Amino acid sequence: MAEFNLLDALSGLSKTDLGELLPEGMYPMVVDSCEYQVSKNKGTPGWTYKATITDGEFEGEHLEGTAWYSKTTRGMQLYWQQMQALGVTLPWVQATNPGPEDIAKSIVGARFMGDVGIEEPQAGSRQRRRNRLIASTAIADDAGDNGYPEAEVDASGEVLVDDIFTEGPAVDVPGQEPEPEGPSGDLDDPTLPSPDGTAGDAAVPLTDEAAPEVAAAAGDPDDPWG
Repeated sequence: MAEFNLLDALSGLSKTDLGELLPEGMYPMVVDSCEYQVSKNKGTPGWTYKATITDGEFEGEHLEGTAWYSKTTRGMQLYWQQMQALGVTLPWVQATNPGPEDIAKSIVGARFMGDVGIEEPQAGSRQRRRNRLIASTAIADDAGDNGYPEAEVDASGEVLVDDIFTEGPAVDVPGQEPEPEGPSGDLDDPTLPSPDGTAGDAAVPLTDEAAPEVAAAAGDPDDPWG
């Protein structure tokens, strides 16, 4: 039998995987999985979702929340807040009449802002302090594919600009000289001068005679484009 190695067993586990608490706050998240369940005590329907933080200091940390259905006014408001944040909207429900499992499948992949807090254990219980997650608001993705703006195209479908996201070809306009690539001719080439007249790091140093004019034109030393 192979010897147990604790380092290997802990490899790849995050803070939350090990039971550590995250600070309270709002975090951008994405749903990795969702399951429909019914509570053991009261038979209350709920959707338990596991989500991952997608940005910031705690990117990659995992949390779990449950949207429990409730007939009370306050409970219904909290339940419906979470469901909308997870992409379950009233128009969609009215149009599709989904079953519980259909709802669970639709929630997977939803992006939302998660309200993370800390739950204190009840007095006399053997529970420990833990994070609680409530889906707060949906993160809309209305900026085009992959979150980037879509490139402008002409009537034939040709890309009108050299779009770094689509890598589409630039279309030359007859009789018009092409504009330089960026404000300094080429931002990837440090030998070219910037708009204020100063040279790049790899360029020949400016002469002493040119320095006063350059300093005056530069304006704010912290803003090379000023």
